[in-house]
Amino acid sequence: MDYQALYREKLRTPEEAVKIIKDGYWVDYSQTCSYPQALDAALARRSGELRDVKIRNAISMIPIHTVENDPYGSFTYNLWHCSGLDRKYIDQGKAFHSPMLFRQYGTYYRKGYAPVNVAMITVAPMDRNGNFSYGLTNCATQEILDAAEHIVVEVNPTMPFIAGIANDNINVRYVDMIVESDLPIPTMK
Repeated sequence: MDYQALYREKLRTPEEAVKIIKDGYWVDYSQTCSYPQALDAALARRSGELRDVKIRNAISMIPIHTVENDPYGSFTYNLWHCSGLDRKYIDQGKAFHSPMLFRQYGTYYRKGYAPVNVAMITVAPMDRNGNFSYGLTNCATQEILDAAEHIVVEVNPTMPFIAGIANDNINVRYVDMIVESDLPIPTMK
């Protein structure tokens, strides 16, 4: 299989990729380092055009575009676990926290308690076998992607490729769209 040709066929701009999102959708960013910055910024630019889009994330490390730039109230930001930034969003009424036990994170997706219309995550560049590593965020990423109706990956060369045993990558065949970004991966001080 020509993985490079498949990659090029699925390659989109962030603006093209977020057109897949419709009113009422659940969009999942996974958590921490997998936050898709370019996709989130493009989605924020659709504020006022969309209604009732629910975004799920955990442990935000940098400002979230759909929270910071949503004058029309198109997006609702939901969090499994909170960083200091997330606590500020909650205190300001800009986000909601759903408490859960971390060890059950993947179970919520496997059992259908956490619907996902579109999963948008940052991944490492594709390897020669057509695989994108989840990099630094591999907690429940596989469960999120398994639950998703559509998968959009934001390929970032600053996300390290971390080889593991299982459930640590996704093949280009199973991705709906690919976006490229070179923004620094968010980390905490």
